[in-house]
Amino acid sequence: MERRGKLNRFIYITLIIFLCITILVSCDQNNHKADYATEEPFLIASETYAGEIEVGAVETSYSTYISIDVDGNVKLYSEGYSDEDAPIVEMTINQSEVEHVQKLIEEASFWKLDENISDNDSNDGYKEMITVQWENDEKTVGGLNPLDEGFNELKDYVFHHFIDQDQRHEWEEEIEQYILEVDPDVH
Repeated sequence: MERRGKLNRFIYITLIIFLCITILVSCDQNNHKADYATEEPFLIASETYAGEIEVGAVETSYSTYISIDVDGNVKLYSEGYSDEDAPIVEMTINQSEVEHVQKLIEEASFWKLDENISDNDSNDGYKEMITVQWENDEKTVGGLNPLDEGFNELKDYVFHHFIDQDQRHEWEEEIEQYILEVDPDVH
C-alpha cells in the first residue's frame, strides 16, 4: 500500500510539473504577436541622419522609410515629402520574403525589446526606427545607432535586401532634387 501511495504521489507530481511546463511554454508562445496588420503595412522602418547638419547638405534633411505589407508590397519613400509628385520606389516581393521578414521579427523577439535601444555613447550617426503593426497592437523600437543584434539584422535586411544600391541611389538623387524644388530654403 505504501508503495502504491508513493507511485501515486510520483505520478501526481509529474503531472503537475508537466502541466506547469506546458502552461509556461504556451504563455511564451502567446506573448508574441502572429496576426500582422492587413489593412496597412505591418512593418515600417526608417533612418534619419542625426549628426551635425551642414548648410546646403540636402541629403541630411529628410528621413528615409521602407514599408512592407502582408501582400508583399514594398515602398521606399520620404515622410513629409509624400505627395503624389514625390519620388517613391514601389515593388512587390514574394510571400516567402514576407514570411522571412516576419521570421526576423519573431527571432528578434521584437515585442519584448525596449523601445529605446540607442548606443548611449553616440553623439551622431543615424536614428533608426522600426514599427511593427499587428491587428490590435503596434510597437516602435529604435534609437541612435541601435545596439540590439536582432533589431540590426532586421533593419539591415529591410534596407539592403529589397531595394538594390542603384535603385536606392537613383531615388536619393530624385528626392533631393524634389526637396530643393518644393523647399528651396532647405539648404
